[in-house]
Amino acid sequence: MTSDSRVPQTMRGDGRHPRIGASCAYRVVPVQRRGRETVAGILAAAREISRTVYAGDLLMKDVAEQSGLADGTVYRYFRNDDALRSALAAQALELYCDAMTALIAQGTCARWQDVVLLHITLRVDSYCRGEGPAAIPDRLRAEANESQVIAEFLGGVIRARDVDLQVPADLDHRIELSVRISDALVIHAFSTRPSQRRIVLAECRSVVEQILAR
Repeated sequence: MTSDSRVPQTMRGDGRHPRIGASCAYRVVPVQRRGRETVAGILAAAREISRTVYAGDLLMKDVAEQSGLADGTVYRYFRNDDALRSALAAQALELYCDAMTALIAQGTCARWQDVVLLHITLRVDSYCRGEGPAAIPDRLRAEANESQVIAEFLGGVIRARDVDLQVPADLDHRIELSVRISDALVIHAFSTRPSQRRIVLAECRSVVEQILAR
C-alpha cells in the first residue's frame, strides 16, 4: 500500500485514528495492536453487511452483532453511525489502491491511458462482488474526496512509471473526469438488465478513451 499522504490511512502512524472528511468522527484515542485488530474486525463486519444493505442504512448495533462485539466496544472507536460509514468509505479507497496496485503489477499497461482504463475493470469487478461504490452514500464518498484521491493516485502511478513519456498538462483533470464518468456509467450498467449491461460498459470504455485521447 502506498504511503502517499493523499491516500487516506485507516490508522495514523502514531497509532491514533485519523479524521477523514468534515464529519468523520473517529474517536481520537490511542490505538494499540489489539485496538487496531478490533477496528479491523468492526470494518470487516461493516463491509460484509454492506454487501446486502445500503451503507447509508448501516447501523452500529448491526455491525456489533455481526462482529460479535458489545455495542459499547464499537462506540469506543466510532462516535455514531455516520462515523462508521465514513470509515467504511475511507477504507474502500485504501482497498481500491491496493487492488489497483496489484492489477498494474501484472504488467498489462503499455500506455499511460491503459492505467486509467484499468479503473473501469476494477469497478466492474468490485460490482460483481457486490462491493461497488454505489454501496457507499454519495455524501460520504464526497467527504472522502474519492474521485480526487483516485485521480491523484493514478496520476502519481503514471508519472512514476512513464517518466519518459509525454503526458498532457491536464492529466489530473482528464483522469478525474474519466473516473467520475466511468463510475456513473458503471453504476448505470449494473442498474440495467443484464442483456444491456455489456452495451453500456462498452460505451463507458469508449467515452473514457475519447477523454484520454483528446
